[in-house]
Amino acid sequence: MKMDFAFKLRSLLVKISHQGQKKLIFSFLILPSLLHANNLTLFISGGPHFPKLNQEQLVRMNSWVSTDYQSYQKNHWKGFWGGGFNHSFEKISKRFNLSLGLAGYSLDLGPVQGKVYPFINGGFFDALDYRFNARNYSLMAESRLTYANCNWQPFLLAGVGQAWNRLKNYTEITANFASSATPLSPGFSNHRHHNFAYELGLGLQHPLFEDKLHKISYLASLGYRYFNLGKARLNYLPEQTPSSQLGINNLHTQSIVFSIDVSFN
Repeated sequence: MKMDFAFKLRSLLVKISHQGQKKLIFSFLILPSLLHANNLTLFISGGPHFPKLNQEQLVRMNSWVSTDYQSYQKNHWKGFWGGGFNHSFEKISKRFNLSLGLAGYSLDLGPVQGKVYPFINGGFFDALDYRFNARNYSLMAESRLTYANCNWQPFLLAGVGQAWNRLKNYTEITANFASSATPLSPGFSNHRHHNFAYELGLGLQHPLFEDKLHKISYLASLGYRYFNLGKARLNYLPEQTPSSQLGINNLHTQSIVFSIDVSFN
């Protein structure tokens, strides 16, 4: 039996390494059945988060003209929500509970605003104000280690997966009525950029009550979460000749997470 399990696990890891991220996520669905998971838990999560949108760059319009974009509103509190499921393996240790699962999240990253300096003029000529909005959708394969030998149960969490970062609604306006600068029309169009993402977190979990008749447990948790969501880009301008895009080079956020879990024993 042990040799059969080892062969199955080894075959699974080989497939993951050769076929990439989709197999990694798929493995989180079938691995619990191979390891004889005890409990299935469904959860919903949400809370405030504080995104940091690093965006300051030159965008080449053609071989001899570049434009400087400098954002001045980078940090602000926004909201997020998510949900998913996991399988736990309580028999691995009497004190610790390991769980593996999948989670999906939606994060409102808010607006990015700043100044446009055409021809990289550095303020010598009239500039424009610009703005666009950012949103993220993520699918994460998560692992959580919980110390379950007390009522207030500390846990550590890590996850990897795919992020879909969407930038949209780019607009420009003149900074004042006397400005000679002309807004782009049309401007950069909406675009969704997907890339690798990861998360790290910690927190406390507390049992609420247990329905012994139906073998269902209800739990609540409060924690901290760090998301690194990669980068995001707007589409090219119609008049652009080089492959240069306006976007966010390093998109990450820190959050306070409230969760309600329903565990089926």
